Amino acid sequence: MTTKLIAGLEILVPTPDVVTAFKILVNRIYESAILLSKVNSNLSETHDLLLPKLVSGDIDVSAFDATVSKVEP
Repeated sequence: MTTKLIAGLEILVPTPDVVTAFKILVNRIYESAILLSKVNSNLSETHDLLLPKLVSGDIDVSAFDATVSKVEP
């Protein structure tokens, strides 16, 4: 594309309300991604710490209650 052609293109400019709503939405998504990344890192570290102990029998899980509850963010 030439400079003249690009200069002649029309673009949509959002209203300030739309920009604010977009920023709020994107910020929530970003914060969720950061939180999930931290949780994933913690789970990975826990896995790496516990798996060898479980495989070797150092930790006895025979009496463990495997009930799982839902965790809300």
